[in-house]
Amino acid sequence: PAAVGHYREVLRLEMAGAEDGLNLRLDSLQRLHALHNLRAALEAAGPEAPVARTLRDDSLADDAEAERRKYVAQRAGGTFAAAADLRKVSESILANARICGASGSGPAGAAWWSALIDSHLRSADGGRSTLDRLVDNQLSGRWQGREIAFTDLAGLRFALETALDELGRRRGEFLDRLEHLAKVTADADPVDVEAAGKCVMCVAKTTMHDDDGGVVFAGRQRAKPASNRERNLRDIDATSGGGRTLCQHCAASPLFKRYEDVLFGHLGMDAEMTAGGRGRIAQADVGDGRSAPSSAEVALKFLAARVPKSGLGAVAAKESSLAHLEMMEDMRREFTRAMTLVKHQREEMYARDELAMATTRIRVRSPHEIALGGLPDPVPEHLRASVVHEWELDDMEEAYVADMAAYEDDLRKAKSQVRFLERLKDDEEREKAGGDAGPFECPVCVEEVDSSAAAAELAVLPCGHRLCVRCTDALVSRAPPPAHPRAPRCFKCPTCRVRTAADEVNYVAKGSSRVKCVRWPAGGAGRGADMDASLGTEREQLQHEAALVVKGSWGTKVEAVVRRVMYLLDPDRPGGHRDAKCLVFSEWEDALRVVAAALKANDVPAAHTLGGGRKLRDAIDAFKGVAPPPVGEPSPKALLMPLRRGANGLNLTEAQHVILLEPVLDPGAEAQAMKRVDRIGQTMPTCVHRFLLQGTVEENVQELSRRRREAAPGEAEDVGRARSGSGLRISEVEVLIPRRVVGVGAGSADASPGTETNILTD
Repeated sequence: PAAVGHYREVLRLEMAGAEDGLNLRLDSLQRLHALHNLRAALEAAGPEAPVARTLRDDSLADDAEAERRKYVAQRAGGTFAAAADLRKVSESILANARICGASGSGPAGAAWWSALIDSHLRSADGGRSTLDRLVDNQLSGRWQGREIAFTDLAGLRFALETALDELGRRRGEFLDRLEHLAKVTADADPVDVEAAGKCVMCVAKTTMHDDDGGVVFAGRQRAKPASNRERNLRDIDATSGGGRTLCQHCAASPLFKRYEDVLFGHLGMDAEMTAGGRGRIAQADVGDGRSAPSSAEVALKFLAARVPKSGLGAVAAKESSLAHLEMMEDMRREFTRAMTLVKHQREEMYARDELAMATTRIRVRSPHEIALGGLPDPVPEHLRASVVHEWELDDMEEAYVADMAAYEDDLRKAKSQVRFLERLKDDEEREKAGGDAGPFECPVCVEEVDSSAAAAELAVLPCGHRLCVRCTDALVSRAPPPAHPRAPRCFKCPTCRVRTAADEVNYVAKGSSRVKCVRWPAGGAGRGADMDASLGTEREQLQHEAALVVKGSWGTKVEAVVRRVMYLLDPDRPGGHRDAKCLVFSEWEDALRVVAAALKANDVPAAHTLGGGRKLRDAIDAFKGVAPPPVGEPSPKALLMPLRRGANGLNLTEAQHVILLEPVLDPGAEAQAMKRVDRIGQTMPTCVHRFLLQGTVEENVQELSRRRREAAPGEAEDVGRARSGSGLRISEVEVLIPRRVVGVGAGSADASPGTETNILTD
């Protein structure tokens, strides 16, 4: 009864996932395990057992079989198509064999080439010139990778007859084995399926050798779960006296290799041969993946080109030769298609092995399966995890209960995350459709909360309902303390009354509401009106930026920078104009690349230097308007440059705004960057925008830079050069790594154009 309850609970999880709209689905093997073993448990319990029955119990066997067919179709669905392709090529071989007169399974029996050799033997030189051209030009003195042994056309006839006879014999064996493998795959005998799962050639890279020591098969690693692979490697058919377990397909590989050796050409077997840039050809440089014709096929092509175009029997000989060559090509094509079919058959056997393991359940050992002292364990190693002693059950039950509690907690959290993401997806779709998410009314305080993407600050519960952050914090603080000190506080959703854990609440906080601006006019506090005229008041600026939506997720600072650039370039903002341009400086090339990508995603035309040299000049010329932008692109309004490279010797008075992504220790470098826009020829007000992340080392770097600048007022450019060759003083290290966080001083004014520091909270 307990087992029946566990299996029913698994199936109920899937039904609950479909009902609550989350589309929770079980893995195919998990569902098969539950269906198969639920039916087995019900049968073992019997009709008199106190087990609740359902209408679905009668269809459990059919449902399990449907899952098996579905899984096999997904893993090895190409078997039928591969078999159809193989049959099509085999039918073409039979048709061409009838035309050329070949007999048996191979190309032997066609008479056109033998008659042609007879005609050349009757020539004045006995066919010597023909043989020389064939050996030297076509075969390069080698027959299937070995030095040619024949010296006349009679020897060539013998070599061709031998090769064609062997091709026919090998192909007959090949086709018989393919038919056997097709039957093995279709029958799926449990013994063969188990051998496929334990085959050492399938689960490990292994090499087989023939009697002469040559390589006949190299096993390939196939993707299987690590536990299965380890189990298979440990259990190598211990019952066969240490012999290796091979599946039917791997056992056939040497036969396939021998047929391939006579069907395809060899690259070479002589260690002295070379192959272009590859160097020497090793003896093992043959085998899998070959496509070149065999020496016999090359010789037949050479002879077919010399069939007389006129005369008695010329037309029939030409037709026979073409059909014979097409038959040889189809045989090579047939081998390739057959290997594809074998691959799909292997996958089908692997899938059936996985199905067999998926339906295995834990059971107690029978009396004859209990290992006695000093004797080997009668249960194979790969079954010992599912065939256990009775004394192991208590520990396994405790582990099961603990695992179940952990997995239920993980599932509950995953569901809450899915609901949260679905809510965000719906809001985004509404915004794309032209409707704004707008404010919503918190069900607790009945106040409107702005839920737009630009200024959202709310809490989303696992059930999908939303609250304002203040009310959510109040509900958490008023919740009763948990019974366990590590457990989270729990409260009920005010809307649906669903019990909610505090650690499952998702908080959303976006937009420029996290940006705090601190302005320092160049001429002192009395010149603040000039900055208001150029940028708008702080309130106007924050409200305008809050309405700007940044496409994509780029991080707190990058999104704030993009939002600021979009604000500065907007001609309709307070103090805006159409010719506004800005420079973006950073010490880090990677940061500039991210900002460039974010600007591009938000349709802001920007130029990035991407290094020095010509690219730097082209970017500057495009920004200054000296050179036209690339075809189809607007003129850049923002120029992104490394601080060290762009802060020296450039006149960029086309820009009015300088954006510094991060503070630097060298105040001289900052001063040089500011001077790019504040130079002779500048006719418009200029402003510098610094961006700092609150509570990070950036604030300390800014503080140290301010102290260095104030140590030599009016000589900021020289301060950096004087300090660049020396290390940090102990007092400066204490500023960078203080015992307490040092904020940006309110009076840290700069001897520079109007400066605005933006402190970001993440």
